[in-house]
Amino acid sequence: MDQPVRNTENTDRLLAAHLAEYNALTNRCTYWIALQYGLWPLLGIFLALVTQVWNVFNHSLLVWGSAFIAQMIMLAYNQTLREIYNAVRYIEREGRQAVQALVGKESIWRYESYYAAQPIRRWPWEYTFPVLLFVALVAVCFGRRLGAGDLIGGAINLAFWCVIAWQTRALVAMRRDFFPNGSH
Repeated sequence: MDQPVRNTENTDRLLAAHLAEYNALTNRCTYWIALQYGLWPLLGIFLALVTQVWNVFNHSLLVWGSAFIAQMIMLAYNQTLREIYNAVRYIEREGRQAVQALVGKESIWRYESYYAAQPIRRWPWEYTFPVLLFVALVAVCFGRRLGAGDLIGGAINLAFWCVIAWQTRALVAMRRDFFPNGSH
């Protein structure tokens, strides 16, 4: 690591710029997290409405439409998670090195490193909802007498589930890439 140039006006400006960027990114992440929490009540409201019209509409349409809406919410959730992970990865891989070069050997932004070093075995929780979606899709297929509409609805929902599974795999890979060369 290069020796930092200390106590210069340029160094102070660079450090202030990096910290302003850090603050902007973490603020953006806060908004993404708020949006994530707002998605789940939408699903609850939608499912409550489905129960109210269950006897009025075609059941295949309601079942597969509900699965489709749940998957659209999951796609939106994954997109917000991708934005959060991308910000954290940028902070850890780019921002940290830039600030570290200015402050020298002083340890900075230690939480992610601290958290990653904990001896807790972590399951990739990002897979939870896609697994539950897949179980629900299989349960719908085996728990109903299927008609022609079910084949179309099932095929469409299976295609969207594949997109969600692919996105989730990419998110887990992104999270594992927060630290360059596995260092903390």
